Amino acid sequence: MTSQTIRFEKMNSDIDPKFLPEGNYISAVNCRPNNLNAGAGFVLENIPSTLAVTPPSFGQAVTRIGGCNDYKRTSIIAFYRGSTRQFITSLNVNTQTETIILISSVLDFSQQITHAGVLDDDLFFIDGANKLRKVNIPL
Repeated sequence: MTSQTIRFEKMNSDIDPKFLPEGNYISAVNCRPNNLNAGAGFVLENIPSTLAVTPPSFGQAVTRIGGCNDYKRTSIIAFYRGSTRQFITSLNVNTQTETIILISSVLDFSQQITHAGVLDDDLFFIDGANKLRKVNIPL
């Protein structure tokens, strides 16, 4: 049996696929880099399962516009945009319980959340229209 090695250089989502250099890729779904501290390269590892998340009922139709992992609390943070309010929730993957972190009619999620991350007890996020924002996450 022969072994095939595929070399991935980097993710390049800003280019038309027909002009994509060899070794570059546009997107990756259900995978993560593993073994980042082992030299210059890493292994792309498939994530073994996917959790289907249904948005909670907020009394209005909502659209999920972003999210991130909260490894400290074993949770998934989700951002939702409704017609009159915006919501940030935390879903504990072990207990399957969802907690509302924030409900706001002032906070404007006008675009997709492009980057989000949790550092200690603070959630940092940014969209394409506003500056970096921070929300404290209660334990």
